[in-house]
Amino acid sequence: MKKRLLSLLVAISMVLTFLPVSALTAAAAEDSSNGELKIGQDCYPVLNNIPHQTVNEHDIYTGDGWTYDADENCKILTLCPSAPTNYDFFAIHVGHSITTDCNLVIGENATVTDGNFIASVTNNGTIKGGIFKDAVTNHGTIIGGRFFSSVTNELDGIIENGQFGDWASSYTVTNNGGTINGGTFKEMSSIRSTGSVASGYTLAAETPSVFSSVSVNGYHNSCYIIPNQASVSVDISYRFDDTMYDLPPLDVTIDSAQHMLLSDWCVSDLKIEFEDIRGVYEVTFTAPPANGSTVTISPLTRLVIEKSGYPAVAQDWNGNRANYTGDGWKFENNSLILEPTAEKSYDFTSPDLNPHRVAVNCSVAVNSNATITNGIFLKEVTGSALNGVFLKVPNGYENSAKKITVSDNGKITALKMSGDTTALDSAANELYVVGQPTGTLYVTLSSGKVREVQLPLTADLELQLNDPAPKPEPEPETYTLKVMGGSFTTGGSDALTSGTVPVDAEAKVTLNPDAVPEGMVFDQWTISEESLLGNPNVAYNAESFTIPANAVENGKTVTVEAQYREASIEDDGPGILETAAMIGVAGTGVAVLGYTGYMIGTELYLNTVLPAGAAIPNNAGELALLLWEAAGTPAPAALLPADAAPVQQALAWAIENQLLAPDASAEDSVSRWEVIRSWNQLKG
Repeated sequence: MKKRLLSLLVAISMVLTFLPVSALTAAAAEDSSNGELKIGQDCYPVLNNIPHQTVNEHDIYTGDGWTYDADENCKILTLCPSAPTNYDFFAIHVGHSITTDCNLVIGENATVTDGNFIASVTNNGTIKGGIFKDAVTNHGTIIGGRFFSSVTNELDGIIENGQFGDWASSYTVTNNGGTINGGTFKEMSSIRSTGSVASGYTLAAETPSVFSSVSVNGYHNSCYIIPNQASVSVDISYRFDDTMYDLPPLDVTIDSAQHMLLSDWCVSDLKIEFEDIRGVYEVTFTAPPANGSTVTISPLTRLVIEKSGYPAVAQDWNGNRANYTGDGWKFENNSLILEPTAEKSYDFTSPDLNPHRVAVNCSVAVNSNATITNGIFLKEVTGSALNGVFLKVPNGYENSAKKITVSDNGKITALKMSGDTTALDSAANELYVVGQPTGTLYVTLSSGKVREVQLPLTADLELQLNDPAPKPEPEPETYTLKVMGGSFTTGGSDALTSGTVPVDAEAKVTLNPDAVPEGMVFDQWTISEESLLGNPNVAYNAESFTIPANAVENGKTVTVEAQYREASIEDDGPGILETAAMIGVAGTGVAVLGYTGYMIGTELYLNTVLPAGAAIPNNAGELALLLWEAAGTPAPAALLPADAAPVQQALAWAIENQLLAPDASAEDSVSRWEVIRSWNQLKG
């Protein structure tokens, strides 16, 4: 009978869909009623003043965005607005009735937000809420509601959320190629699918020993949940009979392996409320994802420190912390008491005991079987086996504790080790490190600075309130270089004729050919800096040479000037006439160093540095003898004849020591600059 009724429902819906709009609305246009949908006291649409006509022997009433087939075997209300429209069937009821007893077809522009529906429903639009007591066929979208009978999700149907079935029924959701992305179900087997079904998990809640029962989303103590972005909600009810009990802290276990507090699993939207009339604690939250197939919520017995720094403990009906006893510990009168029956160590920085690794914010009493191995403690701690960081020095540890203070009357405002930072209720002057805690302690000071302290400490420690003032950057070391008749570059800089050069940088000096006077050619460079004279790396007679890095002292001024000679003068020096010519040219105002000035300057320098009475060499043989004798006439490495003259020995030795060119012969002439360079090279 039900299948025939559903078939008829679909057929009539199709007939109404294909009827011309004019045929359905003509009578309404002639009537003064606005055609508003109302559900009467008899739980059916109010049809007074609603125009109607007979279609295929069915009385069809047409209102504003809805039609109703009043045939005794149909009684079908169709929502068919031309634009998106929400329908709250509780709001459109007149009288005291609250149910809608006719069959319902929801058009694609219609959204049902609430109501209590007794008969079958076909959804082509959207269901956001409501109670559905009979079969539902879904071609649209379900994102909420409570369904107490079978649901068929067709190929074009999508289920995002909702509660399907109840604790007493065995109704199923049949997925005929549609999509199920979320919702709560009595059990996983309630879904019969040939389409796409997102993964979920079984959520089970254990009944605390003093409570009478527990239910999850109106089922017994478990249900199957497919969580999604549509925010599938969970409501767990803990009931007791006559005596009012505190609700114990709740622990979560995923596949018997992963353990966490319910408050950590649910993150921020966990609510626990007591309903006095029903005598239940309602625990509600949005279903999170779970990396497993079974999630079990049970009374907590293990010791866990929650984000507040207190143990996770029972809650009374006013929402306050209540005394609670766990496995080897208890919370009593706002104090944590460690009382294991056998020896046990407690590391209050471990993620199992302290998931957020916060400072312990309540008093702690430690009995003889318990040892604290690490942690931060902001209140009084008593016991004989303590290791950790304490805001108050424990009794008996006054002499052995290491004190942490802050310079310049600074304060300590927050602490952390490996987890979340705990702000102190009031700033502290000092801390105490007791025993051998390990790890890094991060101390926030009143200046805002965070100091790292490596534990344990071997002595008292003072933390600096502020960072020391940074040392000023040293002034770069430079010297001033002036080039006349050319320019210089350093690094990638542009060519300059005057500027500063970093002491640790090379400077390349280059002749400016346009500055050479007419009829003259470049001869050599004069350099004002004595440290560069005779430096074998300074090619003073080349048109381009490099002043080596670190060859000039900081702050000095070096002047380099190009010297010229007449083009007719040979490289080995000018004669008398040429000298006169150069002096004459210099007298014309051109920057030319006369040969006589050159000879006088170099002679004065050589007379200063050479041994007293030594003649200035004119050729390589004389220069080699001068250098060889100044070095103490060492024997050359080369094999020479036994009767080799001193000049031969000296020449061989000077070439070996790179004081003369490898192909130098005794008769080769040498300039005064070559004498200066070789002599300075010998003297190092």
